[in-house]
Amino acid sequence: MDPDLLKAKMTCFERLARKTLDGRGICLLTIDGETEEPVTDSFFRGMDRIQAMAGHEFMAAQPDVKPAEYWSYENPGMSAHRYLSALAHKKQAGYPAEAAVEARRVFEGLLEAHRLGGQIEHGLICKPYGLRPSMETSIDELFGHSMALWIYHHHFATETERQAIAAQCVKTAEWVLRHNFQYVYFGKPKHLYRWDRPLAHRTPMLKVPMFFHLAGQLAGESALAHLGAAMTLRGRDILDWRDPTDGHWRTEFGCERHNLYQWQSAAAVCSEFALFLKNHFDWRRFIVESYEATQALYLKNENAAPASRLVGLNVGMEAEKHAANTIAYEEAARHLAGIEKIMMSLKDGMEPGADDKKHAFLDRLLSAHSLYHWLEAYWRGACFGWW
Repeated sequence: MDPDLLKAKMTCFERLARKTLDGRGICLLTIDGETEEPVTDSFFRGMDRIQAMAGHEFMAAQPDVKPAEYWSYENPGMSAHRYLSALAHKKQAGYPAEAAVEARRVFEGLLEAHRLGGQIEHGLICKPYGLRPSMETSIDELFGHSMALWIYHHHFATETERQAIAAQCVKTAEWVLRHNFQYVYFGKPKHLYRWDRPLAHRTPMLKVPMFFHLAGQLAGESALAHLGAAMTLRGRDILDWRDPTDGHWRTEFGCERHNLYQWQSAAAVCSEFALFLKNHFDWRRFIVESYEATQALYLKNENAAPASRLVGLNVGMEAEKHAANTIAYEEAARHLAGIEKIMMSLKDGMEPGADDKKHAFLDRLLSAHSLYHWLEAYWRGACFGWW
């Protein structure tokens, strides 16, 4: 890979990343790839509502959320997590002042989500569709938000900001417990976690233990951290990626990649969580085998989701510490190219066989989330001295 071309792309993508923050610092999910501006209602003119919501009927059934609001403000906490991770690596690569300026904008956006949710209920972090207070939230938003706060707390925050972050984490954890792990998503009641059911593959419940672990560490609340630890141990069997009957990779790993990505991401930024995992799991086997499983996923679908691309890069870097030559510079460059392809056209991230005509509008949406993935991968590689 030409280092000058790679640096030029980084400069261009950082300029685009700055455009993905709205006036309050909230990270947008997408922007219009042609105008490089936030998407508006006119972008979806001529489409029926379900089509404009990417075929999700339960989302389209909620008249209060317009398509432009969904494509702008879906999971801003998760997006902030990725952008702040990129900025933290940029700081470590030798650009602390530049990284701090942008990180401060992102932190203001996180505070805005707290303010909006708090207008309805103490501790609620809402999805800020249309910048309106609402009861809408999700485990992705809660976990992503706590990860974003963790990164800002450790790399950029002042002492006053650290105290504010700790207080907010306690409020949100109390909100989750007060509602018995239940929340509302597009008008439907959902469970963040179920103690009365065994954990299984293809579940978001593995993100909840990390939320409590991170919240507990940030707030210095051992009870919250212990709750997260108990939940984590319940998920031990899910981290066995091989089918015990034949030793082959589980077919549902394509969905499980998100859990792997969240666990590894949390371990990468939270040394206490990483130490907990290493004390209770075969961490070397987990890292190396999960990396191999991610590669198996690519053989099935070369347009694997951006999170999978980053899993391959992040886990591969970790795997290299445990198994020589597991990942090389050339493979890291391949991951960057894969993320870039999906960033420039969300349609390329659809599963094979998806209706191309139905999702044609996705060609024009630039994925800010994938943009942050690319920048995180670039700056993490820079820290490794790969470019």
